[in-house]
Amino acid sequence: MSRLRTLSPVERLWLIGERLAPPFANQIVFEASASTPLSVDRLREGLLALEPSFPLLRSQRVGVLGGTRWTVGKVGAALRVVDGGAWDGLSALGAPFLSAPPGPAPHAPVELLVVHGDPTRLVLRTRHAATDGRGTQLLAEALFSYLRGEEEEPCLAGPITDLEVAKRAGRQAEQRPQRDQVALLPHLAAAPGPSFPTGMTWVRCTLPQAVRSPMASLLSLLASRAGHPIRIDVPVDMRRHVPTLRSTANLTGLLRVEVGPGDSPSDVRRTIQERLARSEETDFVLGTAGLSHVPLWLMTGVARRSLRESQVTGLFETAGTVSNLGRLDPSRFSYDEFPCERVFFIPPGSPGLPLFATLTGGPAGVELVVAVPRWLLGDSDLGFEVRQIANELVAAQVGLS
Repeated sequence: MSRLRTLSPVERLWLIGERLAPPFANQIVFEASASTPLSVDRLREGLLALEPSFPLLRSQRVGVLGGTRWTVGKVGAALRVVDGGAWDGLSALGAPFLSAPPGPAPHAPVELLVVHGDPTRLVLRTRHAATDGRGTQLLAEALFSYLRGEEEEPCLAGPITDLEVAKRAGRQAEQRPQRDQVALLPHLAAAPGPSFPTGMTWVRCTLPQAVRSPMASLLSLLASRAGHPIRIDVPVDMRRHVPTLRSTANLTGLLRVEVGPGDSPSDVRRTIQERLARSEETDFVLGTAGLSHVPLWLMTGVARRSLRESQVTGLFETAGTVSNLGRLDPSRFSYDEFPCERVFFIPPGSPGLPLFATLTGGPAGVELVVAVPRWLLGDSDLGFEVRQIANELVAAQVGLS
């Protein structure tokens, strides 16, 4: 069994995410322009052909505590054909196949769904403990390149970890923020009971016009709507610190950005750029270093107690996470049988995170997907809230250049 890399402390956190909020997976959706028949054998052949250059496809966790590592195991990528006739791609409604972990094999590292409907969709799903959003995108680009008959550069699954990349920045570990943030969308108003609704739900909205600085504009709008300063986590791809690195390891850091109700998109953008220049996204990763030798059962218990505290008090360490995946050209995710028209990411979500939004640019506009825990919603209409946000972004005329 070939060793890939040591399990990083952040990846240990994502393993806890799997336990508390399955599937806790990266899910990237490719939407065709219409219903189209696909050769499943051809897709399966593509996944198998990439295994030598993408060890992620057979990654398996072995070992305990600080000796835990990723290896190349026996379980490869799964491929499922599902009926998506009841799914419009605009919410979780009608898509039960997205709520289970990648499978059907237990803990399969990667799964490709062929979703029959009008239009046809492909969904690439990866365990977040094994890779991040950018790693999932790299795998997707390689798969579609193969299906077009093109060659793709190999992409390693290690051996470098996010902690090793973060240490190169020479910064100090981040201190955990205070639990002083409230949910940004309407949340459960009833008194806490013995149990809460489990699981996540999400809604997608395509902004009807291009939007300039979509992430900064969204953060500015969320703070304005809240009427008080908010703390938002912004994922940052740390591969930028090792320009020659092509890896599907979890190499994402976090900027914890404070945004005031009077901050303009330009203010937010400038703050993010200044902090990126100081490599501050590595502080979060460095702050997790001590988790390497903490048993997963203990981490799970602590996480459950933290979740219960948030459910009782309505307070969180962060008001949410907003991830900007940038502009994705649908032609890079197309081949002769599958003319891709739109690409969007479904956030993994977490029961202790009140909001997780992704932004993906493309020819059709900016795809905004917002995920929230079900226990926070009560009878609130998440779709209405997300459409309101989109309308306010457009009304502010902060659109994309």
